[in-house]
Amino acid sequence: MTFANLKKRSPSVNTDAVKTVSVEAFIQEAENYARGLSNVLPFDAAAHESDIAHHDGGPLKQSSAYLSAEGKERLDRLSELTGISRSRLVRIWLSELHPESDAPKYLASQVR
Repeated sequence: MTFANLKKRSPSVNTDAVKTVSVEAFIQEAENYARGLSNVLPFDAAAHESDIAHHDGGPLKQSSAYLSAEGKERLDRLSELTGISRSRLVRIWLSELHPESDAPKYLASQVR
């Protein structure tokens, strides 16, 4: 996001349909989103216990990566098909890496 994105424009949502939430509820929803938990459906902690258990418990850190248009489309499509957030998909991918045995495969890759 850049400062240009913060310019005042007409609202992108119907403000009559927006519900008011407390600051605590907003922060909790943001933390759930950062952990890759769905905030489209009402949050049920018991249903997502396994998601939280697989996280190391430490704070999540923001990171940036550059993707080609095709790569972004593929990640978006996988996210839509699975209902898993893009950031969680990346965390899943990273958790399944085996650096010692996978290194030669990545070094030989033609993907740039």
